[in-house]
Amino acid sequence: MGAFQTIATDFGFHRKPFSNTDADFFFTNTGYLDAYLRLLDGVRQRCGLLILTGEAGTGKTLLLRKLAQEAPAQIKFVCCYSTNLDFDDLLAVICDQVGIIGHGRERMHKLKALKDYLHTYSEQGVEVALLIDEAHLLSGDTLSRLLTLARLRVKEQSMLQVVLSGAPVLEEMLARHRALHAPLASAVHVRLDSLSASDVAGFIYRQLQGAGGPPPETLFPAPVTERIAGYTKGIPRLINMLCERALLLAQLNDQTTLSMALIDEAAEGLMLLRPEPSGPQIEVGPIETARPANNGPVLKSLEQTPVRIDKLSLDRVGPSLSRIAPVPVPVPVPVPGTDATPAISVPPDASRESERHGLFGARLLVILLAFLAGLLGGAAGAYLFFL
Repeated sequence: MGAFQTIATDFGFHRKPFSNTDADFFFTNTGYLDAYLRLLDGVRQRCGLLILTGEAGTGKTLLLRKLAQEAPAQIKFVCCYSTNLDFDDLLAVICDQVGIIGHGRERMHKLKALKDYLHTYSEQGVEVALLIDEAHLLSGDTLSRLLTLARLRVKEQSMLQVVLSGAPVLEEMLARHRALHAPLASAVHVRLDSLSASDVAGFIYRQLQGAGGPPPETLFPAPVTERIAGYTKGIPRLINMLCERALLLAQLNDQTTLSMALIDEAAEGLMLLRPEPSGPQIEVGPIETARPANNGPVLKSLEQTPVRIDKLSLDRVGPSLSRIAPVPVPVPVPVPGTDATPAISVPPDASRESERHGLFGARLLVILLAFLAGLLGGAAGAYLFFL
């Protein structure tokens, strides 16, 4: 029995909840919906070239699958998810997907057959869009030749819409070809960002609802989703990986609700960096110090520097401080009816110690006086002997 079957049995899922490639799990927040609509509108408007960029794991591939899966009848998408190809191999993949066969292996024959195919669909009012994923892995020559396909036009309109998806470095690669390819000047640029901290909980709950199972709020309480947001920085791929691993740990520990400790353990297994504490800051104010006679500019700056203490740090240190026994400090109490403040009483141990030091000093003084008297007596005796 696989890991998913075990989790499904314990939590009641009817499908894998955290999938990276299933378009049914597409999260339609404001950013993702805007990117989806802009790409779809760009294809309908025959913009020729559309560029989708985003960091690894932000959901670019899933967005392309969503476009292809829900394509309207008047749009035909041709998808290419393998970019470790030269232009001839890429052209062969495109021809195979659209059903162009029997035109030889020469590049010119394939290009002519593809142009005739696009012209036929254009006359029928059907747009053909080529989706290229991981386009930043294309060689410079392949990328340049691919851009020429976006220049195929009929009646001043583009016959093929080329959608290039890749990491942000793709923008830098395209900038080198800007002077040679006119479509780059009018290209539609769409940027896909990571999820905000407030969207992470919605993303997790959307995944769980699509897979069935228990109520999302019960399985993933709010503090847990906040911890997940801190570890993953809002990157959907990392969220899926962390949640799936945490569910497996919960199953192994017979837990029906995920805890902070489980998230920490799962994140450690994925080697994710622990999020910085985000607790409220407490303003303590300037440090009060005793001013010595020769205080310098350093001490002055310290006195004027406010101290900021992290509340989370206080919470962690608090239990340790409570185990330290307090040291009693005598406090002078004013005598009623007078302005004088009585002196602080000295503990008995301190008095006995002071007495011992006094006796030792007195004995030492007696020894010194006896020594001096002996010297003086010896000198006087010698003087009288010589007389």
